[in-house]
Amino acid sequence: MSNLVRYAAAAIALSLLAAGVQAQSKYPTRPIRLLTPFAAGGGSDILARLIAPHMHEVLGQPIVVDNRAGG
Repeated sequence: MSNLVRYAAAAIALSLLAAGVQAQSKYPTRPIRLLTPFAAGGGSDILARLIAPHMHEVLGQPIVVDNRAGG
């Protein structure tokens, strides 16, 4: 009886795992906005614009640098 319980638990776990894989879509699905809380032209803006191409390579989505002073 112990083996039957183990097999049933394994079957349930595998079925839940397979259902989760099919339900997920590729993330992210739209362009990513990288917000910088300072005005354009400052150090944080330059750093964000240097990092954005590397993030694009890793994530495969376009990165938009958005400067929001006071944000």
